[in-house]
Amino acid sequence: FTLAGRQLGLSASTVWEQLRALERMLGCSLLNREGRSIELTAEGKVLLQIIQPHIEAIDSLKRLFDEGRARLSPRL
Repeated sequence: FTLAGRQLGLSASTVWEQLRALERMLGCSLLNREGRSIELTAEGKVLLQIIQPHIEAIDSLKRLFDEGRARLSPRL
């Protein structure tokens, strides 16, 4: 969570808070935490399968937007 926070420009505690909020919203635990080890629960794996295509789409958003914008007619 520290690394994720760094990549997102957030603190690790903020990442944890967001995860907890998501777990409360969904009504389940998404991660098993044992010591320093963290792994997805069965519910976490289901959520990952659902959101993975959306994450990939978001990752390609800028490229797709630039390609679409390049096809627009230029303005004078």
